[in-house]
Amino acid sequence: MDARTKMIIANGKPISSDVVCCHFDGCAKKWDITFKNGKTYHYSKWKVTVLKESKSLNPKSYQVRYKGKFLSNITAINSFRDGRVEYWHICFLNGYEQDYIVDELEVRKSVLDHDRAKQVFDYLREVAGYIGTSDWPDDNSVFLLKQYEKIDFLGGDTAAAVYLNPEEFANVR
Repeated sequence: MDARTKMIIANGKPISSDVVCCHFDGCAKKWDITFKNGKTYHYSKWKVTVLKESKSLNPKSYQVRYKGKFLSNITAINSFRDGRVEYWHICFLNGYEQDYIVDELEVRKSVLDHDRAKQVFDYLREVAGYIGTSDWPDDNSVFLLKQYEKIDFLGGDTAAAVYLNPEEFANVR
């Protein structure tokens, strides 16, 4: 089963990452769910929800913590919604995949995801390429540009956010 395209919620918890197969038995009116450990469990039809519509999110646009631990090397985030509850299926560089209830995560979104902020930041990066001095023996004239090129995330709670997009972030505390 591809957990990027289907999110299975059983008893209010996302379980897609641990599921191999999920099938609804119309006669018994139960879900038969087989897990990666080889065991199959039967769930009442009221205890399982299968979400099939996901939205792909850019992992570079988010910093995510779970139980205080920073989640790094994220390669993909798929967002699923069931009413007011949002679930994320997160894939990591090492091949590990995990499902989360978004309300249990600490999520910071980058201001660079906003068009105006990105345009201003790209302008500053371009200007940085022209700033320098040729008097330095190691030719550090592109030092500032190199620093800008390392930045791919800026939190909405940073001072830079206010300067990059004041209308959006002036009241963020």
